[in-house]
Amino acid sequence: MGACSDRPEVNAVRNTSYEWYTSASSYTSQKYKATKEYLGPKISQASTDYEPHYDIARMYAHGWINESVTDSSQIKFITEFEKDLPLRNISLTEFERRLKKLVTPAMQDMVPVRVVTECFKDHWAFTDIEEEESLTRELLFDSLFLEELEEGETEDDIDLTDRRCSIPMLMLLGLLYCRSNRRQRAEKFYELVEIQLTESLQVEDPEFRSYVPFLYEIAYKLMFNSTADIGTRRPAKMETQLAAPKSTTKSTRRRARPKTSA
Repeated sequence: MGACSDRPEVNAVRNTSYEWYTSASSYTSQKYKATKEYLGPKISQASTDYEPHYDIARMYAHGWINESVTDSSQIKFITEFEKDLPLRNISLTEFERRLKKLVTPAMQDMVPVRVVTECFKDHWAFTDIEEEESLTRELLFDSLFLEELEEGETEDDIDLTDRRCSIPMLMLLGLLYCRSNRRQRAEKFYELVEIQLTESLQVEDPEFRSYVPFLYEIAYKLMFNSTADIGTRRPAKMETQLAAPKSTTKSTRRRARPKTSA
């Protein structure tokens, strides 16, 4: 057997096969690299382009939708403005997961703005969260959700990223505008109000008496002021409908909210 392998014909075939294998391997490797360089960016771009469609379809499959209303009142521009909110493109479940992603018990339901920014910036609907005066940043970090300033301090004294915002209050914002269904919204609200998940809820419950008025404050006061302030992010069709007073400035929104136990 060893003698046969030493024959010139066998060696020639062996060498030829090795050359063919080396040539094919090199050719395949070059074609693979060329294809990867050509298709890689296209696949990455397609993934980015179709991610919103896939995400929204997945939420529809779970029954998480945006409820719509027919508004013909004098403040219908607020309803139109709400349709453009980034929260309408994220499920309540995902919003809660990201909001609480890096939260620890020691934070006591108050999370730094920079932490919230870090948790949401890679979501396709919140890509502008790091941009100053963007709709997402102005909405999530409005003074309604921020911790009360110390006596003598002003907003110019503290960088926004160093301030803290209330997790329960941001969850109330999510309850109103994130994709969900009525049952899930009711369950999440009850979890916020009654952490122990008891079978009954007292009418004197401090969280209940605090959170319900806050829901109205978000839906009316915050949305009205946001519509007036963030003019660059309004849909074009709203330009002729907007009738908010010009005297409403950012300083009227950025007030310090009293601390709320959560």
